[in-house]
Amino acid sequence: MVRRLVITVLAENTVIRGGLLAEHGLALWVEADNRRILFDTGQGMVLAHNAAKLGIDLSTADDVVLSHGHYDHTGGLLTALPAFSRATIYAHLAAFRDRFVSEPQGGARSVRSPVESLEWLASRVGHIFSTRANPVELSEGVWLTGQIPRHHDYEDTGGSFFLDESLTEPDAIIDDQALYVKTGNGIVV
Repeated sequence: MVRRLVITVLAENTVIRGGLLAEHGLALWVEADNRRILFDTGQGMVLAHNAAKLGIDLSTADDVVLSHGHYDHTGGLLTALPAFSRATIYAHLAAFRDRFVSEPQGGARSVRSPVESLEWLASRVGHIFSTRANPVELSEGVWLTGQIPRHHDYEDTGGSFFLDESLTEPDAIIDDQALYVKTGNGIVV
């Protein structure tokens, strides 16, 4: 069980204080007792700036977790990669595949991660852990769900995503995973 949990937003669509920048995407700095976790990296344009403004040293991350392989959750890997020399990166095996979304005016737009492959990433960091369907314990009380199955129609992917540029093969985002922390007040997802 985690006694102290602090979550700091590093990248999101909005900001609530001066000096910080917003972008479409997500990056969270999670401190669970003595464990430091970067959950997603946003697109990468504001990650380093906001971390510096908030006094967060990305090089102290123990873990970097990618929720799924879209550019707005993994783009910061490219710009912040040198800071992660001591961190373990957790990503689903399918996180770095091609992905597309239908454009309103027609055609397809890529929404894949700018990281070309898990192998490419593994060659540039100290440790990488490929997640699959089973939960993974990062430290006592801190877990990744592993692949989140969707069994009901209301469990959609948040948009019309595809695995091919011709927009014929739907993307169920099988690499989707969440972080959860067991605290004295319950589970925080």
